[in-house]
Amino acid sequence: MNLIIFFATIDVLTFMALGILFSMKLRETRRIKEIEKEIEKFEARRKIYLAILEDDEDALLAIMKNDKELLLDVINELSV
Repeated sequence: MNLIIFFATIDVLTFMALGILFSMKLRETRRIKEIEKEIEKFEARRKIYLAILEDDEDALLAIMKNDKELLLDVINELSV
């Protein structure tokens, strides 16, 4: 009887450990996706800055069509 309780306890602890590892992996995956989104925003901002510095009207028009809010944020940052 004691042996059954021992193995049942080990099984429960194993499943708890696997659950913890799985939740840590999910958090890591979410964080990676958040970082990738931040990188995309930085790259978009860099393109806007370059278009403004080079006075590239075609690039600015393309940016205006695709992402007006980000362009306005960058312009507001530059005007402050």
